[in-house]
Amino acid sequence: SADATHELGAFVVPVHIAYTFTDAKITEGPDGLASVVGDEWAYVAPHQLSATVGVESAGGMWGTYLRASYASASCTETGCNRTGEAFKKTDSIVTIDWANHYAINDELDVYLNVENVLSDASIVSRSPYGARGNMPRSFTLGVDYKF
Repeated sequence: SADATHELGAFVVPVHIAYTFTDAKITEGPDGLASVVGDEWAYVAPHQLSATVGVESAGGMWGTYLRASYASASCTETGCNRTGEAFKKTDSIVTIDWANHYAINDELDVYLNVENVLSDASIVSRSPYGARGNMPRSFTLGVDYKF
């Protein structure tokens, strides 16, 4: 991961990027579950990437941030990489989130978050009992009080 902060006059622009590669495969066999050495583990995405960029007031009174996240497709059953069955994998997914905060005073902040701004629909699970989609666009409005 990497972080950077840039000052632009009365504004601060924070940037964060993170990438994870996971090679989650069975390395010893057999375990009594029909697994074979080299089988991919279920629900472990090999590639995950997240990038966030924001704009904040120099004093930190307010901020707004966009985050894009990516997760590659993954097996829903251990070993689906051997079978090639499409219905034993999740979709790869890209989501964009938007977060905002404003400080009313030293103790009180208000915030508004929008998750999955584009309301992208992807299959993120296939159990129990079939395909499951990711969370649709959602809004969170709240107050944070420090005491």
